[in-house]
Amino acid sequence: MIAQQSRTTRLLSVLGLTQRPVAALFCLFLLVDVLLVVVHIVFKLIGEPPGFFDLAADRSYGEFANGMKMLWAAAMLILLTVRERAPVFALGALAFIYMITDDWLVFHERFGAAFAHAHPGLGLFAPHVGELLWMLGLAILFGTLGLLTYARSPAGARRICIVLLALFVMLAVFAVGLDAVHHMLFDSMPFNVTFNIPFTPVEDGGELLILTTMTAFLFAVAFTEHRPELGGRLARLATMPRLRATRIG
Repeated sequence: MIAQQSRTTRLLSVLGLTQRPVAALFCLFLLVDVLLVVVHIVFKLIGEPPGFFDLAADRSYGEFANGMKMLWAAAMLILLTVRERAPVFALGALAFIYMITDDWLVFHERFGAAFAHAHPGLGLFAPHVGELLWMLGLAILFGTLGLLTYARSPAGARRICIVLLALFVMLAVFAVGLDAVHHMLFDSMPFNVTFNIPFTPVEDGGELLILTTMTAFLFAVAFTEHRPELGGRLARLATMPRLRATRIG
């Protein structure tokens, strides 16, 4: 029990949530997240929720809440880019801006539809395969640029990026992984309506929680001078020799 408490305390410290202003911001965001999930579940139990309250619906209150968090996260990363002179933060801001744009212009869904049209033999799975390929391409692009900018960043910026990357991975698990499982395995099953009652709050509620954590963490970094302390291999990864650009001539 003590060891578990110690790990929890350390995690909260890494995220900056042991600081009162950051913890307060996190709790206020979390209150909204919980309210959105509870309202969705209540409406699902008594009937179909109005579109704005359905977490799985486009342009819902949940999607708007996540969009605001991503916008604030991007703004704080741009601030850090200027202050720390670390382009890796600009890449993070670009990732958030892309996610906001994709939520509203549905780039991945459009690509999935085009992929399904080009590969009709895949049947109902074709759009989801196309969407996953789109996401994989983006992951390769941002991953390559991330490695290049990370290698040129100072140790302090690297520690922030390691935590942020871990949160991005967790976000991808909910936003991409669980979403793919949901659509590819359960859309055509007869118990899908019943299954959606617990599944959608886990999937979309997970996104809400992770983006709340990311926003609170970046607030701690940008406005309270918080710098996460990492241990073991992560600490060594943050302190590896910095790659410097070479000049020709």
